[in-house]
Amino acid sequence: MGAQFFATLVPCTNDTYTKIRAVPKMPGRVPKELEEQLLTFIKEYPPYGSERTETELTSVDISVGHTGIYNILKKRGLTTAKARMEWVRKVSGEIITQDEIARDKEKTKNNHIEAKYPGQLIGQDTLHIGCLKGRGRISHHVVGDCFSSFGAANVDDNKTTKVSTDVVENHLARKFAPVKIQRILTDCGTESTTWHEEAIPNHEVERTCNRLGIKHATTKVQHPLTNGYGERLKKTLLDEFYAVAF
Repeated sequence: MGAQFFATLVPCTNDTYTKIRAVPKMPGRVPKELEEQLLTFIKEYPPYGSERTETELTSVDISVGHTGIYNILKKRGLTTAKARMEWVRKVSGEIITQDEIARDKEKTKNNHIEAKYPGQLIGQDTLHIGCLKGRGRISHHVVGDCFSSFGAANVDDNKTTKVSTDVVENHLARKFAPVKIQRILTDCGTESTTWHEEAIPNHEVERTCNRLGIKHATTKVQHPLTNGYGERLKKTLLDEFYAVAF
């Protein structure tokens, strides 16, 4: 519902009437106290967008529509996750310099990955989720297409070469079918490759890729942003599922 205006006619000295507009009433505006609750929630969960925030607040009996949430975020310049993260850092007392912002922008340019069609490049990575009683350490293996952002994840209780091989053959190749996978990009973890160059062709993941006609490439050591799609998919799963569940 939009704003409602109530006008009053006031007589003038020449027997004409002048319409004086009253202060508009805004029935869709979020109350001030509710806005403060919303900002407190955003400080705790800055990655959440307006629709996800609406759902989470509803679960704790706080009713506010995603449109109202978006308007509040827009008014404060917090419509993107990056802006919300920087805002949280500022209100927490952390100093963000112009040099730091410029360095982050330059790093993003240098590590940007592009693919021209589905299957040209697939980012694959692993992440330790946590520990479950009776099962031990739990990890997930993620793969994401660098063109379409289509992704898949497989949860397992180890990070061995056997699991990585299974992800490539039974999850990556099958779930992406009929798209032909041309190249995958992984880090230099032992579950995906080896430090000994002579032994690389005999690594199980390398042999599986060769058998499937897939080229296997690795990122530069200690440069995870090279595999930005895999890193971003891991963060999405962590924020949306594991951080909430655990």
